[in-house]
Amino acid sequence: MKNPKLTTRLATFLLISISFLPLNSVWAVTWYSPGIMVTGNSLPGSALHITGQDFAPNEQVHFTFDGAALGQTMTDTEGELTYTDATVPYLPSDTYQILAHGQSSNAGAVAFFYISGFYPSVTPSTYYLLPGEVLTFSGNDFAPNETVQLFEGENTTVLAEISTDAMGSFTNSGNITIPFGWIGSNRTLRFAGQYNDSAETTITIGQFHSLVSPSSYYLSPGEDISFSGNNFAPGEAVQITAELDPTITASITTNGEGIFTDAGVISIPFSWTDSNHTFQIIGATSGTRADLMITVAPLYPLVTPNAWYVKSGQPILFTGEGFAPNEEVTISNTSTLLA
Repeated sequence: MKNPKLTTRLATFLLISISFLPLNSVWAVTWYSPGIMVTGNSLPGSALHITGQDFAPNEQVHFTFDGAALGQTMTDTEGELTYTDATVPYLPSDTYQILAHGQSSNAGAVAFFYISGFYPSVTPSTYYLLPGEVLTFSGNDFAPNETVQLFEGENTTVLAEISTDAMGSFTNSGNITIPFGWIGSNRTLRFAGQYNDSAETTITIGQFHSLVSPSSYYLSPGEDISFSGNNFAPGEAVQITAELDPTITASITTNGEGIFTDAGVISIPFSWTDSNHTFQIIGATSGTRADLMITVAPLYPLVTPNAWYVKSGQPILFTGEGFAPNEEVTISNTSTLLA
């Protein structure tokens, strides 16, 4: 709204000439009472449009925004101005004072301008994933061309830095690999911009539910057993240990999909004859565990003498099979060791 010019005040002064004759002289004094109007988008970085009137003609006018220099321009012959080279400063959301000051008239005008805040949002590439998998993000309504830092909760460690485009947006950015320490939990991720703009999103990290199968659930002593498994972490070391005999072990490394096939070969001890045994299969990185029980068959030895009828003092020989390899076999009657 324009402020009317202050009416010109006329002052009459009495001047005494050297001849002491009174003369009447009229002086015109002009007072300036300028005004400005500020329009534009309230978001930081947006263009400001300033118009003004009732300044002195052809004078330079300086602008400040909350005390900081904003720019300058010249008035026209009517004392009016238009300034379009200013942008909204990156300041916290609040109402600020814009001051226009005429250099020659020393007249000033004040306007108030409200800076609104940014209200960004972020969407992850998925809300559910497993440790070791990669997560990316898309966001909008941040400040244009700013750096956004990614944090986990209130942790101060920066997980990633993302640059917004001219529209304050980003797409499939901020790649992070989910730590194995986050397994089986919900995590809130915080995105902090440079201008008090922030957003949060919550993701769920699942657990590995491994499955393991043996080459056979029923084996004879001395046979080899191997294992196949999936749903482990990619590329992790897997340890296989006999529950009742921790000296019997095997190590496996999963492939890029957390799978292994016919690996971890173990020879079944003859001491396990006619018993059940459990193997513990544990992923070193994921911590996932599978227990697997097998049955070991009994031995059924068969012995045949070289003669079924012999005389006293006559030697007898035996042929046998189905014993353990390289084991000592004793031959006796009811109470006497014979061989």
